[in-house]
Amino acid sequence: MAEALGELTRERLFQRVLLRGLTQEDVERFVEITSGNSAPRGLIEAVHAQTEGNPLFVTEVVRLLVQEGALTPDPSPSGRGESTGPGEGDSWTIRIPEGVREVIGRRLNRLSQRCNEALTVASILGREFTLAQVGPLVEEVSEDRLFEVLEEALAARVIEELPQSVGSYQFTHALIQETLTAELSLTRRVRLHARIAQSLDVLYGDEADSHAAELAHHFGQAEAVLGSEKLVHYSLVAGEKALSSYAWEEAQAQFERGLAAKGVLSVGDDPILDMQAADLLFGYGRARTGTAERYELQEAVDILARAFDYYAENGKVDRAVAVASYSVPMGGVRTGMARLIRTALSLTPDDSLEAGRLLSSLGFEAGRVEGDYDQAAGAFTQALSIARSEGDASLEMSTLALSADVDFFHHKMVQGLNTSLEAIDLASRGGNTQIEANARLTAVRA
Repeated sequence: MAEALGELTRERLFQRVLLRGLTQEDVERFVEITSGNSAPRGLIEAVHAQTEGNPLFVTEVVRLLVQEGALTPDPSPSGRGESTGPGEGDSWTIRIPEGVREVIGRRLNRLSQRCNEALTVASILGREFTLAQVGPLVEEVSEDRLFEVLEEALAARVIEELPQSVGSYQFTHALIQETLTAELSLTRRVRLHARIAQSLDVLYGDEADSHAAELAHHFGQAEAVLGSEKLVHYSLVAGEKALSSYAWEEAQAQFERGLAAKGVLSVGDDPILDMQAADLLFGYGRARTGTAERYELQEAVDILARAFDYYAENGKVDRAVAVASYSVPMGGVRTGMARLIRTALSLTPDDSLEAGRLLSSLGFEAGRVEGDYDQAAGAFTQALSIARSEGDASLEMSTLALSADVDFFHHKMVQGLNTSLEAIDLASRGGNTQIEANARLTAVRA
């Protein structure tokens, strides 16, 4: 074939045309033509993501959805197309139709038994995998033989090499990986996850925490075999990493998994047994505040309060101060944060920077939530005094911005404007664009 194409190229008798998958818009139009109805946006996104626009796979999936009534004007999600909730923002799960499984199965059946064994292990690792990850998991196969096995899969276009690094691969289509995984019994799948979790833990060594989300997934799937100790650890690390990049939903899922593994309820008055459980609750509370609607904020703060009380009662002052100092969005809502701040203040030295940050937060809570302007002004004055004596420009500018907001809230326009201008000047010189923007907004309102 390659020889014939080479001859044709020299004669310029043909032209290569790269065939790409269908776009999401193409899939949406195909669904409309096939079913006669417009499908929910979430379903279209799920079909496109699952099939990656492969025309054959799209056709089979849509045909099955039509048969099961998931594309009627008022679908009742079930079976192949299942929604997690109502609305355009649904998250749909699309299972693989038998026709697609058969097509993929025929391709896999042409491969050797050893190749299918290696691909099965790789499918549990994920869409992407490396030679170093698969090697220790395929029994009685040398590295050279494993390389030959993967070359066989490459030739069949079941997998493809990733260009960014040597020895890295991915399945050419997500449905190939899912088909391999679906063929496994639950018991074998769990045991494979257990082997993978332990193998990767050793492989990553001192760098394991940087792969925390991956390890938490495998230890989570193998909890029945391996227990919960490492699952909890990696869930906590992965949750904190997600928080640091503002991936609120991912963080929430990681902390929830860790809490479930420890048997800790996120709500209620059950005693917290150890520091790790408190850390999970602290992380979970922060993740919840990142996605909470106004009416959900109280529950998120209650979770933070449970962690705070454990830290305070067990002498973990730094952690207690960290909870009390956490900036909860939608300030001005009465949530009980003021109690945490006042308790934390009683645990810190009066003139410390920690006290300054807490006083700044207390000023805002007292002024905006409790409506006590005099107490707010006193707290801000103390916070500014500490910031200036310690030379902490960040604390000074944030306190000025909060103070200006409280001035405006209590209709002290001139004072609020002057304080805003002071905060703007300090923030612009210090390069803090967020505080500068907040202070400018307050100045405009004043």
